[in-house]
Amino acid sequence: MRSDGPCPVVYDSAEECARQRVIISTLEELLAIQEQVAAKQSAELQSTVDLLHEMYKAMPEALTVVAPNGLISAVNEATLSLLGYKEHELIGQPARVVFGSADSLNFAEVEARQQLLRMEKTYVSKMGAEIPVLFSAKMLRPTGSRVSPGVICIALDLRERKKLEIELRQAQKLEAIGQLAAGIAHEINTPSQYVGDNTAFLKESWASLVPLFDTMRQMRKAAGNGGLSQVILEEFDRRWEAADIEYLQAEVPKAIDQSLDGIQRVTKIVRAMKEFSHPGSEEKQAVDINKAIETTVTVARNEWKYVAEVETLLERNLPPVPCHAGEFNQVILNLLVNSAHAIEQVVGDGSKGKGKITIRTRRDGDGVEMSISDTGAGIPVEAQPRMFEPFFTTKPVGKGTGQGLALAHNTIVKQHGGKIWFETTPCKGTTFFIRLPLSGPTSEASC
Repeated sequence: MRSDGPCPVVYDSAEECARQRVIISTLEELLAIQEQVAAKQSAELQSTVDLLHEMYKAMPEALTVVAPNGLISAVNEATLSLLGYKEHELIGQPARVVFGSADSLNFAEVEARQQLLRMEKTYVSKMGAEIPVLFSAKMLRPTGSRVSPGVICIALDLRERKKLEIELRQAQKLEAIGQLAAGIAHEINTPSQYVGDNTAFLKESWASLVPLFDTMRQMRKAAGNGGLSQVILEEFDRRWEAADIEYLQAEVPKAIDQSLDGIQRVTKIVRAMKEFSHPGSEEKQAVDINKAIETTVTVARNEWKYVAEVETLLERNLPPVPCHAGEFNQVILNLLVNSAHAIEQVVGDGSKGKGKITIRTRRDGDGVEMSISDTGAGIPVEAQPRMFEPFFTTKPVGKGTGQGLALAHNTIVKQHGGKIWFETTPCKGTTFFIRLPLSGPTSEASC
């Protein structure tokens, strides 16, 4: 598998860009018509203006026009509904009432752009609640006019999408856990089995010691009365031999150590499962990348252990990285399983030798870089340009859905402002690289 896993929610689609370009273009025409109305007092033109006004009042996106002096000059019904204001409470107010900060709308930056300024932004409601929105802004330039009436701002409420995205991410993790369930059960069963076997051995050994303890009590009582009979001594020797004390002295400590080791292994797997499946937070958090990698390697062990050895070369004392741990774990899981499948193409079931997967982390300037290398089949030359395309896969039918690398690209690049790329040599292996910034990504884009 070089690509697998569910596709995420994507906001900045071409359709949304096209829709917002049409909105702004039409509004510019509206302003031009208004100028004509003022000049000609045309009833037909006035009717067109009234119609367009009604259209903008009814549009589902929140529309706000900010004049060059920084004051709000127009809003539509969607803006009022989103923020909980009356129209007269916003008109003439500073833009920071909506945007939450005085410098949140940079006129010079908007004016310098030929395309829409697009980013995820936070609006502030009348009650002070923060509302995530997909924000677009462009300087209005009516046809034939040299003076701009300000900046048009369009906002799409992302609260429901954010909620659905969180639910989707959790569903993806639970799906991955479901796919790994059989392997995880096997991983837990093995140490549990020898914990059970050793416990049964200790129970049996204890049963053989009980008669010996009884004889020892009789010997102590006889010694207190002035002498030991030959019968008691012979009974002690018989029970000592039956208990095989020398054997127990050698084996009982081993059984205890093995049982403790088994319990620790089960505890590690359960802890890794708990961390991997945790819903996480809507906001990015400071994440220990090394720990996240170790957790995912543990959870996916049954996927790679038959065909590969995994080596982790993790740079110590890496700074925490702001990211969504759940999404990062999902990316590592996809890449790790991809590597195992690529190696399987070369070594088969691993009975005649295994391949190798190497995971590295290192500090890279103002970011952290991670790589995962395998000694697998590599990626064919003709497939390389398409590796991050949704639904493209080099796997046999039924082995992969072709969504994993598309998900990884969206997660790393769009959600975290990072980079993901690969180097490959057909028949020799592949290395995927991920770089995440130590500061938050800039979400600004244009369309």
